[in-house]
Amino acid sequence: MKNSKIAELIQKKYEFLNKPTESEVKKILSKINNSTSEEEFDQIVSDIISDTTCYCNESADMSDTINILDQIKKVLDGK
Repeated sequence: MKNSKIAELIQKKYEFLNKPTESEVKKILSKINNSTSEEEFDQIVSDIISDTTCYCNESADMSDTINILDQIKKVLDGK
């Protein structure tokens, strides 16, 4: 259940055509930790996810968006 929720959060942030697979989620989780930055997370996801409509990381102000990485870290910590 935890990995399914994480896949949904990733899909929501990056608007993927399909949710990341269980295998892709596991690979992403193996590469992040509490010191992972948003930029590093974006790169990790971009490198691992294969089924995307498109991936673009613009320099727009994203301060009002949900911090998906923080949500994933909370799920991993069991909060």
